[in-house]
Amino acid sequence: FMSPDDSMIVTYKNCCEKGKSAYKIWAFDIKKGNFTKYEEGSGFIQGLTWKNDSKRFAYILLTIGICFPEYVDSTIYRMDRDGKNKKKLVFEKERKINSLGWSPDGTEIVFCDYGLDFVGYIKSVDPGTKKVRKIANMKDIDGKVDKKKPVIPSFVNWISVKGGG
Repeated sequence: FMSPDDSMIVTYKNCCEKGKSAYKIWAFDIKKGNFTKYEEGSGFIQGLTWKNDSKRFAYILLTIGICFPEYVDSTIYRMDRDGKNKKKLVFEKERKINSLGWSPDGTEIVFCDYGLDFVGYIKSVDPGTKKVRKIANMKDIDGKVDKKKPVIPSFVNWISVKGGG
């Protein structure tokens, strides 16, 4: 994932080691031409987003177990571009966060999740206060929840609406 200022690429690898999910995160500094390993651990990276000023990025880390979603917990972390100051912003027990995106003004990160209730949610978190806000859920939008065909929202990208109309 290329930083908005085109100076750095953050990449990750998900794999299975000794029967458990594992991940590694690296950064490639384009000017210096080198890779730096930021971290590794157990779990599975689901997605990553950069803040528009290229000073921070956020990512989703999932625990992976045998039966979904009982054994899937999701966490959103944010980290400085140098791999330091890692902070936990959101923890969702037995819910899968499947997508996220940092707002253009940097004041919130929108994410989508779902769990055993079969209701997909669109939420946001303030990276400064860690306060989570529920924006909408698929039951409110669609009027029902079909457990045989649940609708799972995914965040794709921010759009700009100019001109007020």
